[in-house]
Amino acid sequence: MKLVILTTQTPHHTWFTWYLNQAFPVSHVLLESWSASAPFETEHPFEEQRESYESNAVAEATGGKTAIAEFLPCSTFRRINDPDAIDLLKVIEPDIIIVFGTGLLYQQVIECCPNGIFNLHGGDPEEYRGLDTHLWAIYHRDFENLITTLHRLNPELDDGEVFRSKTVPLAPGMKIHQLRLTNSEVCLNLALDLLSEYQMGRSIVTTPQQKKGRYYSFMPTELKEICRKYFNRHIGTLS
Repeated sequence: MKLVILTTQTPHHTWFTWYLNQAFPVSHVLLESWSASAPFETEHPFEEQRESYESNAVAEATGGKTAIAEFLPCSTFRRINDPDAIDLLKVIEPDIIIVFGTGLLYQQVIECCPNGIFNLHGGDPEEYRGLDTHLWAIYHRDFENLITTLHRLNPELDDGEVFRSKTVPLAPGMKIHQLRLTNSEVCLNLALDLLSEYQMGRSIVTTPQQKKGRYYSFMPTELKEICRKYFNRHIGTLS
């Protein structure tokens, strides 16, 4: 099985890729260096804590490796939609592609693996599409929709047929800076489920979405502070 990952170089993506590769060898990783930015302030102090927390988890898992290129064949492109990236995918001829955290991908990318390109989306796409979707669920105090979804990739953002969704588990004492790595564990489990089905030769059963969720963009700093307070308040009710 030729497995390709499309992602970015961040600690939680490194953690995910490391552990996925332990179970299913990854043929190649295409990294996207471009990232969108907002015309307003979005940074919050908990994100610095998150970076440190995730970096420590990566170092512990990998024995000190910090970049995906240190343990897997990688190629970096500004955008995965770039012609050179598409040409590489055509050369590799992947059987299955898992997307985790890139920008919107064009039809030309999807055509490189028409039956086997799947996207990990942090949220319920029938309710929350786009960016910072777990934070937006917290902002709306919609903790039941702290889930993660693995769906077929379509040119339209986050509206492909769903393979499976799982709840992001919360625990007493948990802090918001730990949420993204916890979500990455859920992403790993979803990807392992998919790849196990594929390896056993089973048909990948997917279900069309019943409605199109609202699109969300970047969350401003002041709303992230509200999220932090709502998150702590909710965690305080858990036992």
